[in-house]
Amino acid sequence: MLPTIVFVGPPKSGTSWLYEYFRAREDVCVSRDVKELFFFDRQYERGLGWYGSHFVASAGQTICVDFAPTLFGRPKAAARLAADLPEAKIVVTLRNPIERMVSTYFHSLSTGRIEGDFAAAAQRHDKLRRTDGDLARLKFWMALIDKSKLTVLLHDDMVRDLDGFCTEMCEALAIPVALPSADLRAHRVNAARKPRSSGLARLAVGGVKLLRRCGAHSLVNLLKREPFLSLAYGRSVDRQDKREALAAAKALSVPIEEELAGLEELLGRDLSAWRPEALGDEGKTP
Repeated sequence: MLPTIVFVGPPKSGTSWLYEYFRAREDVCVSRDVKELFFFDRQYERGLGWYGSHFVASAGQTICVDFAPTLFGRPKAAARLAADLPEAKIVVTLRNPIERMVSTYFHSLSTGRIEGDFAAAAQRHDKLRRTDGDLARLKFWMALIDKSKLTVLLHDDMVRDLDGFCTEMCEALAIPVALPSADLRAHRVNAARKPRSSGLARLAVGGVKLLRRCGAHSLVNLLKREPFLSLAYGRSVDRQDKREALAAAKALSVPIEEELAGLEELLGRDLSAWRPEALGDEGKTP
């Protein structure tokens, strides 16, 4: 079975929670072993047969959903998707770029790819100062995919009104509306962490990548649980960590007035809450 719906990102915009939401639905088939297959950008040589083998539908599952958030900014991989899945509906989930940058920082910190506080890390990594780019990437997808097959959702709506967000999403995708369970509402997915050792975190990430490459997805899922998480990736970040990172991000980020104005015009949405001066000390829930 091949996907009929693909979430293409960008990363750190709620797709981990959305994967759990669709995974819990009895009428939806997702890749059960692992959230991201990285097929169109990293595993394409394995072929559509390999890709489709990860989606095994049970009785009554006519909807097939894949999550590939790394595709949002990768034109070559996006073109492959459009060619191989011409009928698939594509979903983009946009998030306040400053908040997403902070979330990216904590994710990179937890995997050992960067070290130090946000301000120090931003001096060494340009990606922690760039809050523009989503407008150009969204325009690319709009040119690549037929308008009737492209849905753009906002992370803000997910945070503000989860039921309303899920209802809007299902209606836009023309699938039955299903509201999340109480357990799923309270479930935090992919929470940010601060590692005890960057070297150990990098070693763990390398091991997980190797296991994925070998197809050992069940073992990968096991390693995403405690106590391995705390051992390899450290403790969860606290509110003070988030306040400090957000304050640094607001001070260092590239001005985005023109970017936001373009997105507002393209989407027909007021994005004034995305401006640095509108963000509180902690932003919204990551």
